[in-house]
Amino acid sequence: GDESLLNSGKACYKVTVREHYEIGERLTFLDETQVFVARVSRLEHREVINEYILMKESDVKTKAYQNEKLIGAALFAKVCQVENELVRVSIDDDENYSDDKAFLNYATVYSSPEGGELVLYA
Repeated sequence: GDESLLNSGKACYKVTVREHYEIGERLTFLDETQVFVARVSRLEHREVINEYILMKESDVKTKAYQNEKLIGAALFAKVCQVENELVRVSIDDDENYSDDKAFLNYATVYSSPEGGELVLYA
């Protein structure tokens, strides 16, 4: 997790901003390409504040792996809510069902799903 990144002996920067960035997103900071490797968000005076850890792109290493059991796997889910290009879904037969599901990006081509419709989450 984050601890192994911070204890890797590589330089990292902790920045606090109002903007939202995705983990893995790149930016130029101090004339070098940096990558967002961790984020902690908190509500402060009715405003979301994000703390990020940045590392030089060349210092970020990930171990590649494949789970052969997941190749070609798909889950059926029902759309619970749509907001712009995000959808909140309820995955069929999910034993860890929770009302506080995260939104997923959903690329719209010709139409976007409506609440209650079945979708294929692959």
